[in-house]
Amino acid sequence: MGVIELANTWGHPPEGILEHIFSYLPSYADRASCACVCRQWYFYAREKESTTPLFPCLLRPSISGASCFHLFSRTCTSMPTVPAARFCGSMEGQWFVVARDQWRGYALLHLASGTQILLPQGLLQEDGDRFNFNDLWVGLESTDLIIRAATAFRAPRYPDGDEHYFVAAITLGEHRAAACLSGNGRWALLEPDQGIICPDLDKMLVMYEEMEDVIYYSCSGLDGFFFLTTEEHLMVFLPDDDGEGHITGEVLAYLFRGHTMASPPEAGHVVAARYLVESEGRLLMVKRFVSPCQGQQSTVSFQVFTLMWDNWNRKVPRWEKSSPTSAPLLGKMLFVGRGCSRAIGTGRTGPAFIYFLDDAVASPYELLTTIIRTEKEYRCSDMGWCRYDQQYIGKDWPQGPPADCSPWIWLYR
Repeated sequence: MGVIELANTWGHPPEGILEHIFSYLPSYADRASCACVCRQWYFYAREKESTTPLFPCLLRPSISGASCFHLFSRTCTSMPTVPAARFCGSMEGQWFVVARDQWRGYALLHLASGTQILLPQGLLQEDGDRFNFNDLWVGLESTDLIIRAATAFRAPRYPDGDEHYFVAAITLGEHRAAACLSGNGRWALLEPDQGIICPDLDKMLVMYEEMEDVIYYSCSGLDGFFFLTTEEHLMVFLPDDDGEGHITGEVLAYLFRGHTMASPPEAGHVVAARYLVESEGRLLMVKRFVSPCQGQQSTVSFQVFTLMWDNWNRKVPRWEKSSPTSAPLLGKMLFVGRGCSRAIGTGRTGPAFIYFLDDAVASPYELLTTIIRTEKEYRCSDMGWCRYDQQYIGKDWPQGPPADCSPWIWLYR
């Protein structure tokens, strides 16, 4: 068979052969590889995957224009974006929580169409209540809300309709968490340091920890936003609508009594970040470790824990270390980042892989300084993937445009 005949055969296979080939490929990774064979295979793969989750890609916003890096084909494509917007969280269907003017102009953005669902633009305050931002933050008003990471209770389905969406956020500055209802009203502060209900102890508790991540999750009769703290406790906000366009709800605290934070895999390693991700209906906590001795605190390992509940009263939670062969991890790809973590099955029974962004090192103060500065550059060097069972770290992604308006973030289709 000649070269030309072979090329024509690959590009124009006999009728039904592609359907037969793809029927033997339960793995999304295998289908993605086959999509790179030629144009016809690509379009067939797109049609085949139209009703199944596609692998996310890495969105790299920049003032000069956004690009998208596809992890498995290792190709880059240009993407539409909002100039100078900061991306705070992502959801399925190319939906994002963005700050169009860095710390103002919050909205739910559909990247492909440019559709925006406006979010409240300030904090709900009592009369006379003022926030004491340092004089260094020129241009900040007392009602400004500075979001570190945010997520919605689900991706919008009818962006042009009248439906409202609950959104929760980890905030910077004097307060740590807030929530809102899209369309009107104000952001309502969730104040764990003023006392919240602890179902296990049946009393009010004060939580002084910083918030690490937030996710919308439903389990054990709880349907709401789960906030993870630096002490590995959970604050849960159960949102509701008062019927007049304002957000209400209950805030609960779940303390892990007797829980001892796991030691680092090796001496000298420190926890740089903790993420929440749902897999197989389970809520996972992913801990990221860095080595301060390796340049700019490079990521060296991960640990994964599964949220478990007391069998009889569903009030006492515990973190249980996850085996690489456990159901929430086996054959899974975990894409982690604050406000944008997801687990995707590969269709195989192979090892779990963790894909991570460069969002672990900056302290809240450092991040706040970066957001407020006129000239800014977010870190984008400590990102890559980890094979969880071997703790092998890979960082071989190509350099992208300057991260001069937003950290890089996962894009889910």
